[in-house]
Amino acid sequence: MVKGPDEMMKMHAEMTQATHAAMQKALEGFRRLADVNLQAARESLDTTAEQITALLAAKDVGTVTQLVSSFAQPSAEKFTAYAQAVAAVARDTQSEFASMVQQHISRSNAQLATAIEQLAKSAPSGSEGAAAFMKQAMAATNTSYEQLNEQMRKLMDMGAAATGQTTSRKR
Repeated sequence: MVKGPDEMMKMHAEMTQATHAAMQKALEGFRRLADVNLQAARESLDTTAEQITALLAAKDVGTVTQLVSSFAQPSAEKFTAYAQAVAAVARDTQSEFASMVQQHISRSNAQLATAIEQLAKSAPSGSEGAAAFMKQAMAATNTSYEQLNEQMRKLMDMGAAATGQTTSRKR
């Protein structure tokens, strides 16, 4: 429970810091994705220049046909590598966001538990049942949240396995 303006300002400052941190993580993810895209564009330009040079140097139709056929295979491999790099950036950024959200929820739960304890202490006699119900509801909510987190971790692991990446999240 918020007790006064000082506590309200503290909560506002914490939310501002959390929002700033989330924006920093998002910008870092965008920067990493831009780096992946720039690298892919550079490689594509280099490859295209090499292919054009090879095609212009070809002296007959058979050579041109062979060159065109050989150009298709590396493109599929490069696309797979590009897709894996993009998936890694997305997965890492999502993991960082999930960690931030989990920390925020943990802090909020601790504050809520403290507020419930204070409320229970100052509640009139005969309201012990309501306080116990609130504690049970909070415990059930925390259990559900933990189960949801575990399912999300499993989904992230399956996604990482599908793209051939390893996860490096802290648990």
